[in-house]
Amino acid sequence: MLRIVFLLALTAQCVSSDGECPLGWKEFQDHCYAFFEEKVNWLVAGPACDVYNSYLVKIDSAAENEWLVSQLKSLNFKDTFTGGSQRLHTFSWEWVPSLEKFGSYSNWLAGEPNFGSGVETVLQFWSANNYKWNDVRPSRELTFVCERAIKSCDDD
Repeated sequence: MLRIVFLLALTAQCVSSDGECPLGWKEFQDHCYAFFEEKVNWLVAGPACDVYNSYLVKIDSAAENEWLVSQLKSLNFKDTFTGGSQRLHTFSWEWVPSLEKFGSYSNWLAGEPNFGSGVETVLQFWSANNYKWNDVRPSRELTFVCERAIKSCDDD
């Protein structure tokens, strides 16, 4: 029994040797993405991604953003959490958990981020505004997207 548990845990750590995404995940540009329809707050979404050796989605380019938006629309997801946060450094946006500052790409709705009364500290795709980026309270319960690099078991 213990051996079966170990093998299942090992399987969760990596994907197939040909570098494919796990079952149910979608591939885009050497990354795998899982779209979770269960609505949870942002502080629960991050650890939920951790279970799959992944992290809340980090958006690096217009192409990635456009692909993600197309997926969200096809799944009929509304407002959806990402890994963007300014919780650790006021007015400085970072991707959690890497704490990497936002790069040159962003897709904020005009007038955002506005930090709404100082409590809107995480980034969502805002469906009412064509999935532009918006800052929102982490206590809201939204769908979320996890991301992980494609890594085969042979990459060690």
